[in-house]
Amino acid sequence: MSSFGWEAELGVGGDIWGPFGYSVRFRVSRFQDTFSGAGTKLGWDEGGVAAETYSSLHWGITASY
Repeated sequence: MSSFGWEAELGVGGDIWGPFGYSVRFRVSRFQDTFSGAGTKLGWDEGGVAAETYSSLHWGITASY
């Protein structure tokens, strides 16, 4: 079995007024597992692959004092 994964995040933030601000972030993650050898499905030369991708958007209001 072998595994591979990565994650990236991009965000911005700034001031609105006085001590208040904002924050917005986008995140994407990708994971992949490759299976081979005993116990894999018959007829699959390389075993099998399972992959998942997740994405999310986070936003919020911030306060600094």
